[in-house]
Amino acid sequence: MALSVSLTNYDLISIRKKWLGILLHLSLSIILFFVTFFATFTLSAKIDGFTIFYIGCAFGAILFALLTNIILPFQHFWSSLLIITVLSLICFPIATYIHETPWNIIPILKGRENISIVWMTLVGLGIAIGIHK
Repeated sequence: MALSVSLTNYDLISIRKKWLGILLHLSLSIILFFVTFFATFTLSAKIDGFTIFYIGCAFGAILFALLTNIILPFQHFWSSLLIITVLSLICFPIATYIHETPWNIIPILKGRENISIVWMTLVGLGIAIGIHK
């Protein structure tokens, strides 16, 4: 996801050496993903309920937006952050609905791993709105 955000907005990268900006964004995003992923699932084992998944989705999206803002500045930072946060909060209900509804459209969307696909799609849409708004 970070690579697609960086490459599609190559001309807007704020660092003079564009390839360095892409590598920086990619490496920091991978670290951010694993930290958020493991923190969310570690806390979900200790805390009952799905509240931690909402917090994990929002926290990961906010951190990804802040990281992206360093390399690809948002035109309206606070409104972009609000849009990204709202889109990340609706990821878990949409992913749960897709999981519980018997669809035979795409087999990968049947399992619980569909949360990552929905999250990347909606947060990526929010990032694109933030960059180009």
